[in-house]
Amino acid sequence: EIKYRRIANKMTDVVWLMDLQGNSLFVSPSIKQFTGFTEEEYLSQQIFERFTPESAKYGLGILENEVKRYLSKPEENQDQTKVLEMEYLCKDGGTKWGELIVSPYLDENNNLIGIHGVTRDVTDKKKAKDELIKAKEKAEESDRLKSAFLSNMSHEIRTPMNGILGFASLLQRPNLTGEKQKEYIQLIEKSGVRMLNIINDIVDISRIESGQMPLYSDKVNLNELMENLFSFFKPETDAKNIKLSFSSGLENTNSNVITDKEKLYAILTNLIKNAVKFTSSGSIQFGYKHSSKKLLFFVSDTGKGLSPEQKEFIFDRFRQGSESHSKDYQGAGLGLSITKAYVEMMDGSIWVDSTIDKGSNFSFYIPYIKSDTNAAINESKSQKSHDLKKTRLKVLIAEDDEESMLLMKT
Repeated sequence: EIKYRRIANKMTDVVWLMDLQGNSLFVSPSIKQFTGFTEEEYLSQQIFERFTPESAKYGLGILENEVKRYLSKPEENQDQTKVLEMEYLCKDGGTKWGELIVSPYLDENNNLIGIHGVTRDVTDKKKAKDELIKAKEKAEESDRLKSAFLSNMSHEIRTPMNGILGFASLLQRPNLTGEKQKEYIQLIEKSGVRMLNIINDIVDISRIESGQMPLYSDKVNLNELMENLFSFFKPETDAKNIKLSFSSGLENTNSNVITDKEKLYAILTNLIKNAVKFTSSGSIQFGYKHSSKKLLFFVSDTGKGLSPEQKEFIFDRFRQGSESHSKDYQGAGLGLSITKAYVEMMDGSIWVDSTIDKGSNFSFYIPYIKSDTNAAINESKSQKSHDLKKTRLKVLIAEDDEESMLLMKT
């Protein structure tokens, strides 16, 4: 007994013994290193106090079955062992995973009187396994999204291309009236704008991914920006019989702020465009509020809304509310991911509250930096205004494509 006790005491694995009622008869000192409990503390615990409720239920069920199996055919199961994983409760409030190798404990007459086992700490192994499973699931999800994106992108590019090539071909028909020519040209322009928007989104997401998207500091009049957005979208909402309104959170005299004008405009345009796209009736409201050192912007609609599942991934790249092949709405699934990236670049945060068939409310905040009208503003050269009417310019065009060269020449 002394010899085997010395062996058990030196083992890093936990050696234990319990009777058929679940009472512990012996546990090796390594239990303290594993769970933090001393031998005495562990032996005084009930079995449900040693494991998480799920593990205790799972483990007891298996042990009961093993006992029944042994009692039904003791001569066949004397040397049988069972391996199972259970989650132990630790003294510090945490948990650890143990791999238990259990076997029957017999008296000198080969009668079953308990369960003998050895527990090995497999917490790190379990964690690595779970991370590997998650990585595998993520890779499979990424592959699925890539396939869905490529399928969607093919559709999104081919559709406007069909419009451009198709109506360009129709323009060559003889005896075409001036009215029809004008109609076809407008449709070609509309398809071209749609194509350009898709390409711009792809370029923007690539620049964001590579960290090459610059952030500018411009002087922006928020109230003027709200009015411009209202004027821009009003004809579209009127055509759909949707009521469009906006609100401003600052007086005109205080509405000048420092931020990236183009990105703020792109964020609000994306959100309002989505609201118009997914709202068939009712109203759309947008605007901003001033709160302490933040500007809180919002775009609310009475459209189709989002499910809880859709809200989880709506800002992810290449994800859309509907990913079926037969979609009711055009789009590459990049708009909201670009919007989120822009907001975060501006030290802000964006979120959505939505209910199916009742509408959505997209909100985001950015820092409030009041503009001093006399302060020097750091603007990009491309955004500075020039009086071109008073300047004679020589323009150098470097182009190797004949069609583009002809267009610029003309």
